[in-house]
Amino acid sequence: MAYVALLGPWELRAGAGRRVQRLTEGLRRQGVDARLTREPSTPPSADAITLQVQRWTVDRPDAVYLEAPSTWADVWRRAAIHLGIRVVVTWHALDRFAPASDKPALRSLMEIFAASSDVLVVETEAQVAEVQSLGHGRLTRIPGCLDPAIFHPGRRSPSLRRSWGAPGDQPVVLFAGRLLREKGIDLLVRTLEILHREVPGLVSVVAGDGPEGQRLRQACPSTHLLGVIEEEDLAKVMASADLLLFPSPEESWGNVVIEALASGLPVVAFPTGAAAEVLPQRCVADEAGFMAEALALARDPQRREAARNPQAVLPFNLETLGKALAEACLPRPRWPVAALQRPKGAVARLPSFGLQTLTATVEGLEAGIVRDHAALVDRLVESWRTHRVAAVALEALDAEGQAAARAADILGLPWIAPYDARGEAQPSWFRTAAATLVTDEALAEAIRAVGGRPQRAPVVAPSLASLPLPEGTVILALASPDLVHLPALVQARAPWGTVRVLGDPALRALAPSATVLGHPPERGAIIAGADLLVILGTGPVAAAAAAEAVVAGTPILAVRQPALEAVVVPGTTGLLVDHAEALVRAAAGLADHLPAREGVRVFAPRHHPDLLTATYARVLRRVAHQL
Repeated sequence: MAYVALLGPWELRAGAGRRVQRLTEGLRRQGVDARLTREPSTPPSADAITLQVQRWTVDRPDAVYLEAPSTWADVWRRAAIHLGIRVVVTWHALDRFAPASDKPALRSLMEIFAASSDVLVVETEAQVAEVQSLGHGRLTRIPGCLDPAIFHPGRRSPSLRRSWGAPGDQPVVLFAGRLLREKGIDLLVRTLEILHREVPGLVSVVAGDGPEGQRLRQACPSTHLLGVIEEEDLAKVMASADLLLFPSPEESWGNVVIEALASGLPVVAFPTGAAAEVLPQRCVADEAGFMAEALALARDPQRREAARNPQAVLPFNLETLGKALAEACLPRPRWPVAALQRPKGAVARLPSFGLQTLTATVEGLEAGIVRDHAALVDRLVESWRTHRVAAVALEALDAEGQAAARAADILGLPWIAPYDARGEAQPSWFRTAAATLVTDEALAEAIRAVGGRPQRAPVVAPSLASLPLPEGTVILALASPDLVHLPALVQARAPWGTVRVLGDPALRALAPSATVLGHPPERGAIIAGADLLVILGTGPVAAAAAAEAVVAGTPILAVRQPALEAVVVPGTTGLLVDHAEALVRAAAGLADHLPAREGVRVFAPRHHPDLLTATYARVLRRVAHQL
């Protein structure tokens, strides 16, 4: 019997918690040993991964299912990858209801989990298109489901209706869900006010709780607020109502929509999530349409009867979707991804994303110099044919990388590599690549122009263990005509502390009052020690330095350019101006009005080093035909 370990949230009575409970039951009905664990309410300890590895070494699951990314889910993810256990992850728009300050971290977390998974689960057809557009290829659609033995019209309870003050034919309008502003509570309140005013005897019931509960109590004092209730009780409430209001303008799925339909209720909803799939002809377009449809259905019992459609949700049952998940959890053979010797950076971290990396020992390579290109190609072909690799991941298309790409082409293996405009590889050399990683649209256009397949990758920076206190300004001076403005730029920043320049030592002649540091290897630490980074020049080095600044919390000032527009958020991580003359004026005018360092660091997760590895892993899983 297959054994699947599932991790669900602490609260199992709503949303993702109910979904993972039902999927667990669906797996069990397929004969799978499905074991659901609730996330502990306390954070994981420092040795949590080690302890989880020890548990699974003794009692090893065939697959691990993670309903939503979290700190505990990350413990499970890392432990499963360490043991080579299949990882199944559900895609969530984690940042949908999050404060703006949390959104970048949540997006990054979801990308890392998705790229680590052997199977990525999506709920709706709309999500299939969305997630595929982000470059994820191995998707399984498993929408929300229900148990038709629990949710059905036969659960209708006259005694429950009498307790609400609806002993006869008075219409009962229901809302079920979390009471969050993002769930459309404003619209719910306005709709209930209209219904109570226009429909004599109407009764309104709310099942759920949340931050907007108090406001709802004050605005709709006659509404029955039931709080969070168990599934069996919710099924009785659903069947005892006459109409479900679902005012959420954005919803990944919305379990209550299919639960209400199965219980015999008509539903008023926008075309998102489950409503878009099961009620495509009955969804409303805007708030005015929502209130008008709710009023029409509340007034007219015949119209409500015509809108009932329990048959629409028959496909969304435990057995059907449990079978789909059981198939997704079946182990499949994994072939390694080939890399050249001594991988570093993103490729070196691929094993932490569940991809086995086969490192080729390359004879004839001395100090990074390929002595015999043809012989190296032959050796790689022989090695990769013997080991049956799935794809080839390269960190650069230098001489060694070009030999590897040629060997991959001979074997018909997909290969990927980044395109660096500073490197020796011309765009045409990437014509046969399965994907070329680029950091901005200008580089993507260069690859498209030669028939290549560009894949946008994030600009990332190394993590800094400790951050020095900010001191003065750092100017990154790159070779360009704009260097003539360096003296004025130094003078503009001099009143605000020390000015240091990263660039060619010859720049001392242009900026004698500044400290010119050359090109030190500890560039990131120097940028971290500044209260402002000014970038004079363009190109990938500028983007990499900007990412380092965001990770460190150092505000950025630079001329607008494609490489920076993905890193510099105006007014938050820095400021972009239109030309170098404006750069000098802005440098003089910023004075002490710089973004707070912690405010800048909010955007650091966008540039976490693991995000580049996540891009590699996502593309490799998509293009490697053996996976």
